[in-house]
Order: sequence, then structure tokens, then C-alpha cells
Amino acid sequence: PQARPGEHDAGIEDAGRPDHQATGSSPVRQVGAEAEQLRAMATARAADKAVRHAVHHLTERQAIVRETELLDTATKHGMGHITVTDVRQAIARMTQDGRLLRESPLYKAADDLKSAGARTQQQWAAVLVEKGATPDQAARQVKQGIAQGRLIAAESRFTTQGALATERSILNLERAGRGASAPILDAEAGRAKLADSFLNERQRQAATEILASNNRIIGVQGLAGTGKTTMLSASKALAEEAGYRMVAIAPYGSQVKALQQSGFEAQTVMAFVRAKERNLDSKTVLVLDEAGVMPTRLMERTLREAEKAGARVVLLGDTGQTKAIEAGKPFEQLQAAGMQTVKLDEIIRQNDPRLKSAVIDAAHGRSVNALAKITDVAVIPENEARWTRIVKDYMAMPVADRSETLIVSGTNEARQAINAMVRDSEQRVGTGQSYETLIRRDTTQAERRFAKNYNIGDAIQPERDYTRIGLERGHTYRVVENGPDNRLTVENAHGERVTFSPMVHNRLSVYALEKKEIAPGDRIRITRNDAGMDLANGDRFTVKSVGQQEIVLASDKREVRLPADKPLHVDYAYASTVHSAQGLTSKNVMYDADSRSPTTTREVFYVAISRAREKATIYTNDADRLPAAVARSTQKHGALDLVRGRAGQGNGLHLPESNSHAHAPRQVDRPVPTHDRTR
Repeated sequence: PQARPGEHDAGIEDAGRPDHQATGSSPVRQVGAEAEQLRAMATARAADKAVRHAVHHLTERQAIVRETELLDTATKHGMGHITVTDVRQAIARMTQDGRLLRESPLYKAADDLKSAGARTQQQWAAVLVEKGATPDQAARQVKQGIAQGRLIAAESRFTTQGALATERSILNLERAGRGASAPILDAEAGRAKLADSFLNERQRQAATEILASNNRIIGVQGLAGTGKTTMLSASKALAEEAGYRMVAIAPYGSQVKALQQSGFEAQTVMAFVRAKERNLDSKTVLVLDEAGVMPTRLMERTLREAEKAGARVVLLGDTGQTKAIEAGKPFEQLQAAGMQTVKLDEIIRQNDPRLKSAVIDAAHGRSVNALAKITDVAVIPENEARWTRIVKDYMAMPVADRSETLIVSGTNEARQAINAMVRDSEQRVGTGQSYETLIRRDTTQAERRFAKNYNIGDAIQPERDYTRIGLERGHTYRVVENGPDNRLTVENAHGERVTFSPMVHNRLSVYALEKKEIAPGDRIRITRNDAGMDLANGDRFTVKSVGQQEIVLASDKREVRLPADKPLHVDYAYASTVHSAQGLTSKNVMYDADSRSPTTTREVFYVAISRAREKATIYTNDADRLPAAVARSTQKHGALDLVRGRAGQGNGLHLPESNSHAHAPRQVDRPVPTHDRTR
């Protein structure tokens, strides 16, 4: 019988037949070509998956990503299976079909690469036209400049259709709400009711504008220490008088607790967006506190839910303070787009006139002027020596003053070192008991979908019940295996093991386990919300007693008994990062400002010194370089920045030739990123 295709061993027996010679192709070559084609297709699929992972990972934290970031992340993710060339080709495919949007090519002058003056070919041609060239001459000269290396291509930047769509949705929701609501009170009535209140003039004006506005969404740009919550409380009383409810949401548990203590019905933003019933209607005023740290994704969800219910929204924040960890800068974008924004700029926190003047300068971006007004500055070049000096000065204070002093730093390294030094100086080392604590690992949702990104010995806590596979929300499991085939094996406290795919079961928080001694007298903070015990991330306590079964914590308001039979969400609280200190107030602030650290910026400096009511002391490695460090600003971009152009130059996006395949990527309902703001 005739052999079927592929029956012979790779065609070797028939390699010399005349019909092979006639066609110019042998089964060996055919099979080899087919195998090569299959390999190429598999490589392309692997590269596409790696780039998709890189996009999801990077765009969780930033709306615009650089090409080198995409290349690096995707190549590492597909290591051993793909090359940089494969990744470049995958990026090109995603750009062509519209899944990625690339900035129009920009060029810099070769003799001025350090400047930010990158321009498109058209913009360079326009410069030459201004100098007298005709448009045709200018276009030729620009092309020659590129060919001859006098104009160098700047690095490409990318965004996604989804990011653009979400940012546009936010702006459209605000715009559609203009003039869409009846005022709660007319301005004259509001002013009359607030005339004899304890508010200052700026607070009264802000409260009146909130109540008298006919816009569904209104912003309050309130500087640090201007009494934003006090103003809101007065607004709430008048709104309720008029038949409205004013409720609040905030990004972090500690902020929610502060709002609740001020009389607000409050919850976290994540609890709000995940709730089945939000209890909003046209007679509800929804206050979003700390709007400046709200990412695009959650801002859009919040505004959309409010719109569905016809509720009014007050966005309360300060664009000058630290930014969102997740991607976007929606509060800033809304203000720039013309959202009605009330200015609250009369600072009342600082008692010392010179410190108050410094904070005012810092709030308005004049950080170098502000720095010059801080007279207590210690210069110690070496880190260890500088941290030792901070602790020495701290220990020299009376005990009562120590409890009214906030030590802040830009980095976790400094925070941890200072905490250890304070414990040693207070002679607490060796006087307590050792406990397992959970330190949140800084991972993205994209990373948590792959078992290889978990370390053996890590702890995970599911953020929802996965009953079918035996994982319970809030319980702690240790990672015992992290592969292969993207399978993660974890073990519970009883030694029972569960194996699952983190690609499917992905609502997880990830922690490193760390032994810590906790002793009576230690100052500690809670690092995870616990509604059952009424504990919020950031709550601070003094340890009253320690034991094998429980730790007793005390504050000036209450006592808490913390079970010690499982790993604890606690850390030392003598020193904090500046980011975690946003929202705190203290009599004194001691700020470790390393001029070499990228965390020393205008925004961080402003937050650091504005925490103090009476005195801010700065400890730095280099007084000459510190002004330049505090003058630089944290860059947070929106996807729309690429549409409007790099540095406002209007270069726009390079769109695919055909957008028939372009689409907004499916929006994933991601949990709060596992960045711990209180670390």
C-alpha cells in the first residue's frame, strides 16, 4: 500500500527519488520548514504573552511606560524562551493593531542630549521655518539631520487604549455634571448660617461654595493644615439640615477612622467600589478625602457609581502632596480641565510664624525658599552617623516630648535603622518576646498571577474565600512550592497543603515573614485593616504587656488585646516614611533628608515639614545639594499627556495605520496594590 504523508522516517529513504528533484523540495526540507514555522509561531506567542504581562505590570503603577521598561520586563518574564528581538517584534505587533499606543517619534539635538527639548520632525521643521527656511527646505534639513546623526531619536513611550478611555471617562463624567444639580443652599443663606461659626473666612467661603454649587462634582484644593475636615464638618451639618446625607470615603483605613471620629459615616474606597449596596441617591453628598492619592482606576469607578445614583461628589485633596501609588493623577487632571475647585489656603496648623512661612512656601512649590527658613539643620554625611544623631537628639528629649515627635524619612532603609536604634537606646532589646510579623511585599497584580514571583517561605492571605480549593479569606498560608506549570503550593497552620493556579485564584496579598521582638513600652503601628477588632492600617499604640497568647496595646483612647497565636500585622512606629506620615500631625518633626535619594523631592519635603505644629528639624548628608533635591518634582503622568504632548509640546500619539483591531483592553477588577503606605 502507498505510504501516508509522514509515514517514512523524515523522508530519508526517499531522498533520492526523481520527483523530489523535480519539485526542488524533499520531505526533509518540508518537515524542517514546518518545524521552523511552528517554532517561530510559538516564539511569537511567548513574546506576545510576555509583552502583555509587561504592559499589565507596568501600567498598574504608571499610565505611560518607556520602551526600555517594556523590553526589560518582558524579556525577564520570558527568559529562556524569547530574545530582546522577539520582544521588539511583539511590541511592534501590539502597536500596529492598536493595543499599545506609541508616542510620535521625537528627536533631540545631538549636542544637547541632557535637555528635555525633544521634538517631532514637524516641530523641528517649524523651528527652521521661523529662522527663514521654506517648508520644503526645513523638511529636507530635518531628514538630513536625522540621517547624519545631528538629531538623535528620543526613547519611545507608550500608553494603552484602556488608560486613555478611563481618563477621558473621568473628565466626561465631571463635565456632564456641570449645572446638573440644584444647590443645597443658596450662597446668601449659606453665608448667613456660617457667619457666626468658628470657621475662618477661607473655610466659610469653601463651605458656602460646596453647598451653593449646582455642579454634581466639585473639588476642594486644600493645603496641608488648613482645617479641611473642620470645614467639611460644618458643611455636613448644614447639608443635613437641608435634608441631605454627607458620607465619606478615603483610600486608607487610618483616614477613614479619622473621618468617623469627626462624625462622618465613612469607609475605604475599595470597600465602597466592591459593595453590593452603596446606599447613594440624589440626596447624598459623597466626600472623597485625600483625592490627590486616588488612582485613575478607582476615581473612575467612584465617579461612575455616584453618577448612576445621582449623588453629588466633593473631591478633597492637595495636588502638592505625595501622589497615588497606582497609575494616574485624576484629581490634578480634573482641576486642569476646569472642574469647579474651591481653594482652601489659609494654613492654621503651625504655631511658629517662621515654620508657617516655610510651609506656605513649600505648599506653593517654593521649596528652596522654604528650606532657607528651616533654621534647625544638621549636616552629617554618613548615613549611620546621621541616623545615630537623630536618635541621640530624640533620646535627649523628655519622654512627653518624644511622644509628640514624629521621625520621618524618605526610605524604608532609614526607617528600619532608626527604629532599631531607638529600641536599643531605650534598652528594650532583650526585654520582650519574639513574634512572627508580616511585612507586605511590594508586588503588582500582574506579578501575583505567576507562581515564580512568590518566594518559598512567603506568606499569603486570600482577600476573598476560595471555598472550592480550601482557601479562606484573611487566613495565613505559607508558600512551600512555586512551580512548575504556574502552580503554587501553600500550607496552613495545621500543615494541610493546597495547590492552585495564581492565574485563576489571584485575589491574594503577599508578605514576607519576619521575626520581631516586641517589648512593653514599644511604640508600634498596625499594618493591615481589621474590621473585627476595629483596627486600621496606620493605627499607633504603646505596648502595655506581652505574652505567648496575646499582646496588650494601649492608646490614649482604648486598650486592644491582640492574639499572638498567628503572624502579626504590626511594625515599630518610632520612625515612619514620609508617605505614611501624610495625614498625621505632631508637635515636632525630625526629617532625615538624604540629598542623594530619589525620595527626596518637592512633594515629600512639603509633607514632611507640614506635619509639625511647632518645630521641624532637618538632618541631611549635604546642605549644598539639598536645595536641588527638594526642588525636583515627582513625575506622575496621565495617558492623556501623550495626546497633549511631551512637556506640553503637542506632539501627540502615533496611531496605527488601521484601527480596525484597536480596542480598549478588558478592565480587570484588581485589588488594592500590595504597596504598604505605612512602611
